Amino acid sequence: MGDDHRPAITPGEAKTHWFLVELRNLANPALGVASSVLFTLWTVEDPDSLWSFPALWLLIGALVMLAVWVWGYFSWLRPRYSELAKEKALAEEDVSEARAALQAALDSLLMHLLKDRSSANPSCRVSAYSVEHDRFVLLSRRSTNPMFERRGRQTYPLEKGVIGQAWERQSARSNFDVETRDEWEAELVSSGGFTAEEARGLTMLSRSIVAVRVDTATDDKIGMLVLESESKDAFAAGSAEALRKRPLFGAVADLISGWHEHFPRAKEWHQQRDSGQVVHLLAEPAWKNPR
Repeated sequence: MGDDHRPAITPGEAKTHWFLVELRNLANPALGVASSVLFTLWTVEDPDSLWSFPALWLLIGALVMLAVWVWGYFSWLRPRYSELAKEKALAEEDVSEARAALQAALDSLLMHLLKDRSSANPSCRVSAYSVEHDRFVLLSRRSTNPMFERRGRQTYPLEKGVIGQAWERQSARSNFDVETRDEWEAELVSSGGFTAEEARGLTMLSRSIVAVRVDTATDDKIGMLVLESESKDAFAAGSAEALRKRPLFGAVADLISGWHEHFPRAKEWHQQRDSGQVVHLLAEPAWKNPR
């Protein structure tokens, strides 16, 4: 990823750096004190003794300290700060590449999972979520129909819809016997799980949904895998258990449980929650990721 052959800082260099940093911290107050003392001496002393001890020595000491600080800044501190800034930029680039690789791995696994269960049709999609600060965070969404990969909200409450039921019961399945989008939204609202505005904001008319909870090796609840289809009878009664038994499900579960906080979408949510600022760590087209 980044350049691993970076010059190491020797113990002697580290000590010199520490000394110059401390000198820099002391220079400003020392010069301030020296100038105050000199001003006082030059004000109250006899003009004939202005250049005598101790005023002269205080002046010389202040000038020496200033010269040492200037030398240290230009010969050591400034170059070292530039070097540290470069190292920080390289480290951030490495982290960014690692996140991209992690995202690509999950995207690939989800697409293989979708195709592996013979559901790679234009009416089906699969989504992976992790739970961060009591919210479902959408980590990845894949479908053979690109329009079904569109994201709606960045996060979802734990108690909403089929995924909320699966969060409590380990898995859940739901079928909607409706023909139009309006009928589907009305049923979502009447079930008490969504408001009318929330129902309108959903990006896919999902007539069939199966959700399976992702647990860690110690049985801690950590995420969710959701399959959706526009077809009314896409998922049979045993679909959730069959999905859980597939080897690819185990691979996806291990990736989410071990690395969920490092995914770009999880990082975005953490930073937005902590700072209140919206950040974008994934470059996606506007049609796929409406904000």
